[in-house]
Amino acid sequence: MLCLLGAAACGDDEVSDEDLIERFVKDVTGPVDDAYVSRCLGYVDMARYPLDVRVPHHAGVYAEDRAAEIVGMFKRTMRSRFYDTEIKLRSDRIEIQGDSAEVRLGLMTAVGGLSAEFTLRKASPGVWKVARVHVDR
Repeated sequence: MLCLLGAAACGDDEVSDEDLIERFVKDVTGPVDDAYVSRCLGYVDMARYPLDVRVPHHAGVYAEDRAAEIVGMFKRTMRSRFYDTEIKLRSDRIEIQGDSAEVRLGLMTAVGGLSAEFTLRKASPGVWKVARVHVDR
């Protein structure tokens, strides 16, 4: 679902937006454990960017006042369905326009294939936050 920024060094010690978005893709895929959940939640700042969530059987927009609700739901879902498994990247499509990025991922998971779409907003130089996550089977 959602993850914290890591930085990849470029030739002049600046990290490009493309590098940061690629890092996001790496952070939301791979083995699922407590570190994965922490990385994902690090990409969320509901005080600045309310989170538009649509997953199978649930949809809503979560601002800061509802943050605990969606964070708890995310943690419970990840623990019950995905812990000790791996989310594998099958395909990706990334479009960056200014301070916004659209990321579409084809994923293979413990529950089968999923399609995930994210909208990220540039919060500050070198920092991207998720504003929308839609997951479909």
